[in-house]
Amino acid sequence: MTARVQRVKVKSRPAWPSVPTEKEDGRVSAVTAEERSRNERFPSSPEKSAPSATPSRPETESVSASDDGAEVERVFIQISNAANGLAQDSWAEFISQIRGKVLEDCIDVHMEGFSLPDAPWQNACWAFSTQRQYLSRIRENMATLAGDFGQQAVSISLMGKAEFILGQVLTKAILEQNLRMEESNWGMKAGAKNTYACGLCQGQIITVHVDHGVTPSAMSCRATPDCNGIMYSTGYRRSDQDLPPQFVWYRPEADEHGIFGDDAESNEHVRKGGLLIQSVADYVGEPEEQGKV
Repeated sequence: MTARVQRVKVKSRPAWPSVPTEKEDGRVSAVTAEERSRNERFPSSPEKSAPSATPSRPETESVSASDDGAEVERVFIQISNAANGLAQDSWAEFISQIRGKVLEDCIDVHMEGFSLPDAPWQNACWAFSTQRQYLSRIRENMATLAGDFGQQAVSISLMGKAEFILGQVLTKAILEQNLRMEESNWGMKAGAKNTYACGLCQGQIITVHVDHGVTPSAMSCRATPDCNGIMYSTGYRRSDQDLPPQFVWYRPEADEHGIFGDDAESNEHVRKGGLLIQSVADYVGEPEEQGKV
């Protein structure tokens, strides 16, 4: 795993070797070579006030309280692309959401790391400090994000004690509820029929929605076997509504990982409100859905 450091606090430079120097009164005191070089370049003036006798605390010193006195916790979070269910743009959005909703409560981000570009899996981790009062909100936000992106769980470590935060596994019913909340007018409702026509073989197919959702305006020809043409939607014409369909547009149920479809592309399409296509002969749905075919 390669790590990209987002912000690093650097310790003050260690003291240079001390060398003796003769003062005017004959006494010898230890003056570092660094101080001597600095004094030669920037001679002090008589008006300059003497430094404080209390040394400042190094920035890298482990602290248990922030500047306002609140207790500070060290937190480590690790996520992964479970079952490779997220396409690259969704994985990038998952990481962006964590930065926006989780790391906003941190004091310092000590480390941000990711899997190698050529690794067969994708994961990411963060190490940061936060006030103890924000831990509950961090847990809640991580659980929400894990569910939203189809992750069963994420790992979080507090003061060396690891725990798993379970995400709400996305289901077909939850996805449809979320889509309705985000946008009331998305796609065509169940029962709508549409004709797709191929410009190469001149073939046509009739499709019907068994679920409310979005369908593509163009797709590979399904009217003639081995045809390499492209079929285009005719726009849900009124005359199409009484024709018997050969294909259905449907939303599959998610698997145990909250993944829709057989691959990342299909999962991404469905999560955004899209429907998948299947022939009427091969479609096996709920009884109320079969009645729409």
